[in-house]
Amino acid sequence: MSATQIVETAWLIAGVYLIIGVIAAIAIHAVFLPKMDSRTEGAGVFFRLLITPGLVLLWPIMLLKALRPNSAGPTEGA
Repeated sequence: MSATQIVETAWLIAGVYLIIGVIAAIAIHAVFLPKMDSRTEGAGVFFRLLITPGLVLLWPIMLLKALRPNSAGPTEGA
């Protein structure tokens, strides 16, 4: 495998990861975010734009957290 093929493969993997991240971020915004933290319900566009890059990059962790059965959200006083 040549260096060019390795770099092209790395770019392909990064691109697929980011595409999946964008799709996951949309799903997290639409469905899971209010369930994970009730304080985000009704949050404005600025807040959602602010957290979107983190959601795109950390989508595996956020989806695991969102799909965990005990993800009822923060406790009162937290």
